[in-house]
Amino acid sequence: MISHDCIMEITAVKRIVKTHVQGSGRGTVKELVSESDYMLSIRGVLVGEEAHTFPEKEIKVLQDLYSKEGTVKIESELTRLLSINEICIEELKWIDMEGEPFAQGYQIKAYSDEPFELELKNKGQVF
Repeated sequence: MISHDCIMEITAVKRIVKTHVQGSGRGTVKELVSESDYMLSIRGVLVGEEAHTFPEKEIKVLQDLYSKEGTVKIESELTRLLSINEICIEELKWIDMEGEPFAQGYQIKAYSDEPFELELKNKGQVF
């Protein structure tokens, strides 16, 4: 666990194809193609467990989550309501906390991920 005190933004995006129809005046015909993955932005500040210590251990935990191959489990009321259980971390940004020598800011950019199964077919055989 990293932090209870962070700000999380979740963005939902639809993939829509817009087609201009000649002679129809202003506007386009829209066709919903699909819903994209949720985009998540998580920002927070890490502080050391003990007073007046730099959060080295906490930074290592977050860096290890970023470096992990595959997905990371996520839990919050909002992610539960949106059925987001796992995320794939794309970007981890370290933010300088000027004037705060015992704190380290961070920002995570991630996408929701859902497990799925692939069915491979080869000349009528399913593997």
